[in-house]
Amino acid sequence: MTHTNEEQGVETIGVIPSILMVLGGLVIAILPVIIQVIILMN
Repeated sequence: MTHTNEEQGVETIGVIPSILMVLGGLVIAILPVIIQVIILMN
């Protein structure tokens, strides 16, 4: 039981940073587009 729990913990610890990196990449990719839209609307 402990072994599976440890594996799950390692998986969770590994998944969260990768999700954050993906979200960060999306934000960095979309941010200039959002800024351009705001500038155009103003």
